[in-house]
Amino acid sequence: MKALRVYQKLADKELSGADLAKRALAKEELVPILVDGMGQKKAETKYGCAKALRIIADERPELLYPHFETFAGMLDNPNNIFQWEGIYLLAELAGVDEENKIDGILDSFFAKIEGPLMITAANIIKGAAQIVAARPHLGSRIVAEILRAEHGHYETPECYEIVCGTALKAFVKIYKWVPDSQPMLQFAQRHQRSSRAATRAAAEKLLARHERASTREQKAAINV
Repeated sequence: MKALRVYQKLADKELSGADLAKRALAKEELVPILVDGMGQKKAETKYGCAKALRIIADERPELLYPHFETFAGMLDNPNNIFQWEGIYLLAELAGVDEENKIDGILDSFFAKIEGPLMITAANIIKGAAQIVAARPHLGSRIVAEILRAEHGHYETPECYEIVCGTALKAFVKIYKWVPDSQPMLQFAQRHQRSSRAATRAAAEKLLARHERASTREQKAAINV
C-alpha cells in the first residue's frame, strides 16, 4: 500500500489507526509510512498514524527502534500532542534499546517536567517509570529527575497536586529498583497531607511498601 493511499484512506476515515497497526504488524514495510505520516497536515491522517504507532510500540517495539531519533525529535515538537506521543514511544522502546540510546536523551526527555503543562509532566513521569522497569541501572538518575516536579509550576494548584501524585505512583512502581529509597520516602512524607485525596493515598502506599520491605529485611536478618 503506497503512502499517499494510506494517508488518503485515513483522511477519508476508510481506515483507522488500529486498522493500520494490524496491517503494519503483518507487513513491516508500512512502519516508515506511518512514521512519516505524523508529518501530514490533515488531523485524521497524522493522529491516525500516531495511534497506529502506539499500538505497534505496545506489541512489537523492535519494529520502531530504527526510528528512535525521529521520536526523540518529537520531544521538542510545537504540537503538544506529538510531544506526548514521543514520550510514550520512547518509553516503550526502552525495553529494546540495545544501543543505550535512552541514556543520551534523558535531558531532553525530562526538559518539561517542571511545567508549564500538567499533562506533559504527567506523561514524562509515567514514561520514566517504564524506562526504569526496562533499564534499572537508570533508577537513581530518573528518581532525581522526577523529584524536580516538586518545584514545578503548572496551570493550577490542583495540577501541581496531580503531578506530585503521579510521581508518587511512579515511585511505588520503581521502588524495588532504586538502591537509595530515602529521597522517594522523604517526598512521600512531604505529601502525606496533600489537598488531593489520590495524592495522599499514593504517599501512604509508598510509605507502607517501604515499611513492609523493611520488616521483611529485618526478619531475614534474624533468620540468618
